[in-house]
Amino acid sequence: MKARRWLLVFMAFLAVSSLASFSYQFTAFATNESVEEKPDENSKNNLATNEGNQVSEELEIEEIYNRISQNCSSIKLQLERVQKEDSRNRVYLGAQFEIVSTDLMQNLNLRLVKNNMAKAELSEQQTSFASEREYFKNEFIAYSKELEKLIAINCKEKPEDFYNQLVYVREKRAEVNKSVHRLRATIDEHRKSVESYLKELYDTKK
Repeated sequence: MKARRWLLVFMAFLAVSSLASFSYQFTAFATNESVEEKPDENSKNNLATNEGNQVSEELEIEEIYNRISQNCSSIKLQLERVQKEDSRNRVYLGAQFEIVSTDLMQNLNLRLVKNNMAKAELSEQQTSFASEREYFKNEFIAYSKELEKLIAINCKEKPEDFYNQLVYVREKRAEVNKSVHRLRATIDEHRKSVESYLKELYDTKK
């Protein structure tokens, strides 16, 4: 009976607090609009040949480089704000993921094992979450290093290098976002599994 009561407490806590805690999303990359714009579709359609398209693309990328060079100072300030905000978010998310992994999932499975009520599905979800949490940590570190490299580039003198690094940083940041979404999905799956198992336990006692 104690194990079932613990399950009920766990389920209520996870359902009420965890989903709310993980509603956060990383903010959009602050420099998207300031350094890159989508080419006008009408102008692209008016180009008659592949050669014309290539010339147009070269002109567009040159314009991007010019804007980067001209707005270097403001772009750097935006990037530094993003860097500070992401660092705070990393601390927050890391702490929340630690609570779910250790205080909730791990403790639940240990208690179930001690009461001979272990559920393979719950153990698998714990393992999956722990693995993804480690991946998130490593990807965020990698992203942070690349962002630091981006900020260090002299965008006024080397706009092409800056732009190429910006594209790479966006890719790394997108991977961090994907990892966060996968962690949220595992939390949701785990909550549903606990709810289902709790119902199963109560039904067998009727």
